[in-house]
Amino acid sequence: MKNGAGAGADTRKPSRQRVTFDRLSGAVEAAARARAYPAQLASLAGEMTLWCERHRLPALASMVDHLEPPRRFDQTSAQPKPQKDGSVHFSDPVLGGLFIHHHYDDFQWPALIDGPKTGAVLFAAFLAMGAHERGEHLSIAFLGTDDRPAEAARLLYGEGRSLMEGDADVVRHSQRIAVEKADVESLLLLEEPLAETVPCNVALMDRLLAISAAA
Repeated sequence: MKNGAGAGADTRKPSRQRVTFDRLSGAVEAAARARAYPAQLASLAGEMTLWCERHRLPALASMVDHLEPPRRFDQTSAQPKPQKDGSVHFSDPVLGGLFIHHHYDDFQWPALIDGPKTGAVLFAAFLAMGAHERGEHLSIAFLGTDDRPAEAARLLYGEGRSLMEGDADVVRHSQRIAVEKADVESLLLLEEPLAETVPCNVALMDRLLAISAAA
């Protein structure tokens, strides 16, 4: 026997591995295109998922939740829809994120955003992009779901660095995001984004590949 292979050897795949930026973003992009996202939006979905993962937010899991149901993307129905009370109804994390980035200066701070049922974590990337362009710092809180209403998690962001606090599972399933501008003094402990590779759940990557293969 070589290298311990043989009877009793554990041949199961590891549950987690580190993947390159291109592999992660490419897997999300391919799955989005399989769901009929236009090429530019599919590429953006991959880029923003990667941004979140580099800043330790569970966007890959959230986007698998969003893309896995066998439905085709329809750009007309997925557009953000302003409501009479001044709020906006979001049904898609990519188009919703673009809307948020475009209207960043129109927000009344602090802001409360009700995102789509799945994938709302991507809004953090678009919000951070708006803040970075203006040299601002943000506190982005992901509020608990109906079955976990008292829980929350938070991303502090400023100048390309961030700090994730709280339960990643809350972030994955959260639909409501509270955003406020943060003082520089509260951002002293921020960390650099992950470089070169990101840790990844192998099962999630397999589910993305299944979505792409089924197209």
